[in-house]
Amino acid sequence: MFKLSIYVPTYNRSKYLKECLISILVAIKGYENRVELVVSDDCSTDDTEYVVKCLMKKNSVLKYRKNQKNLYTDIHFTNIIENCSGEYFWMIGDDDKITSNAIKVVLSELDKGRTLIYCNYSVWTKDLEHLVNSNGFEVKEDIAFNDHNHLLEQIAFSMGYISSVIGLKQHFLNVPFVERKKFIGFTMPQVYPLYVGQIKDCKALLLKQTLIINRSNNNSEDRWCHIFINGSHAIFNALQKKGYSGKSVKKAHYKVLINYVIPYTVESKMHKLVEHGFLSYLFKFYKTYHLFYFVCLPILLIPFPLLNIFRKKVRSIPRILKKYYL
Repeated sequence: MFKLSIYVPTYNRSKYLKECLISILVAIKGYENRVELVVSDDCSTDDTEYVVKCLMKKNSVLKYRKNQKNLYTDIHFTNIIENCSGEYFWMIGDDDKITSNAIKVVLSELDKGRTLIYCNYSVWTKDLEHLVNSNGFEVKEDIAFNDHNHLLEQIAFSMGYISSVIGLKQHFLNVPFVERKKFIGFTMPQVYPLYVGQIKDCKALLLKQTLIINRSNNNSEDRWCHIFINGSHAIFNALQKKGYSGKSVKKAHYKVLINYVIPYTVESKMHKLVEHGFLSYLFKFYKTYHLFYFVCLPILLIPFPLLNIFRKKVRSIPRILKKYYL
């Protein structure tokens, strides 16, 4: 058995996939006997297969699997985790890259018996030409967790960013599929079972060091609300029933509100993209949260001409909230 299975799920992204794989192949040198590397192709129609097989000719560690039909994200990711050979799994986004020392650092921590590792990341422009944020998770030191509630409060819905998450395969499998399938549709099938696994076995780590190079603004926003608002509420509320404290769940909801919902609301309003009924939709989920009334409500109700006058100040709201609330 490998210590670590690295899978790169992909679909029609050959343009970025080669860069991603080359970064992993550089980092994996010297650890080929401990790490498997597999591209899992969800039935791409572009030249993905050709790109991967060209790399395979010079890199025997690289393997390729192609689904016979498109399985969509949740089932694709679930199949990867259930069928990987490693004790731990690490899915890396096909448009991201990792640093040259990433695998060395991760294996060193896994050998200490970590049950979960969350890798920090740097954020870059879509072309990877310009650095946007050198410390995406904004931590100054490594944080070790032995309390699952503390873990949820810190990581919250960021557990959905697959490139940063290294989890125990057994923790995932310990949650029956009939329980996991309730969350199919949110494109993050690893979030709920990995959090459940920490309830009785929490030896998790948040790394300060940025091991992931994140390509920003490269995903469709079509289902944003369904994933981030509906998804986070469904998963966090289920975790509370499973044994997480109400206090930690509420803090996790606040993190989603500050990190995702409010920035999304600001940008949607700025670009006149607020959909009809969005205010009542937010009220349904956040009516007990004071930030809804003091931030979301005024932003959505303010007339656009007045908003334009205070454009810079409104755009600074998410940054200010992160500074004082997180």
